[in-house]
Amino acid sequence: MSAIRSTFFYFGVFVATLIAVGVVPIAACLPRRPCYRLLSFWNVCVLWSAKVFCGITYEVRGRENIPESGPYMLMANHQSAFETVLLVVLLPQPAFVLKQSLLWIPVIGWGLALTRPIVIDRSSPVRSLKRLLQQARERFARGDVVVIFPEGTRVPVGQHRPYQAGGAHIATQSQVSVLPMAHNAGHFWPRGFLKKPGKVTVRIGPPISTEGLQPAQLNERVRKWIETAGAKLSPPM
Repeated sequence: MSAIRSTFFYFGVFVATLIAVGVVPIAACLPRRPCYRLLSFWNVCVLWSAKVFCGITYEVRGRENIPESGPYMLMANHQSAFETVLLVVLLPQPAFVLKQSLLWIPVIGWGLALTRPIVIDRSSPVRSLKRLLQQARERFARGDVVVIFPEGTRVPVGQHRPYQAGGAHIATQSQVSVLPMAHNAGHFWPRGFLKKPGKVTVRIGPPISTEGLQPAQLNERVRKWIETAGAKLSPPM
C-alpha cells in the first residue's frame, strides 16, 4: 500500500514540476517578491500531494516565535526533503545555504537559482566560508532570512552528526539572532522512495541572541535546543 501511495505522490510531484517548466521563465521576469511567490506554488503542490496521496500532514508549534521581519538565521535539523519544501511556504523569502550541485537539477535547480540562494563549494572549504559570509551579509543587509542545516546533510532519525561551524560563524560575525527549529519529518518522509502516513511535528523556539557568544558557544546552544526539542516531539502513530 505504501508503494502505491508513494507512486501517486511522485506522480503529483512530476505534474507540479511539468507546470513549473512554464512558470520558471515567467517568474524570472518578475520582481523578487512576486517571483518568489510564484515559485513557491511548486512547494504548495508537493505538500498537497504528500497530504492527499501519502497521508502526510504537519503541525507547526511556536509560530509566535517567528520574527515578523528579518534579518535572522534559521537553523534546523535535517532529516528529509520535507523541511526544505515546508520552509519556503512557512518563511518570508528564505535564502537557503545549499550545495552548488543542486542548481544543476533540471527545472527545480532553475527555480532554486531564482530564489538567490547562498551557494557553497565543498571542494574549497576556506574559500567557501569567506564567500558564504559575504553572501550572507548581503542577504542580511536586505533584511532576509538565511536558512542553514548545521549538520551539513540529511541525517536519519536517531542518528546525530557534529554541527558544522559555518552557520554559527556567520551568525556571530553578522550579529543576527538564530531561530532554532526541530522536527520529526524523517519518520514519515525518509530518504528513499517510500513515504509513510502521519503528522510531522515542527517546533520553533525563541530566537537565540548571538551577542557576546563565540561560534562554538552558539553552536552548542543551538544543538542542545534542537536535540532536546526533537527528543520531545510526538513519536509516529
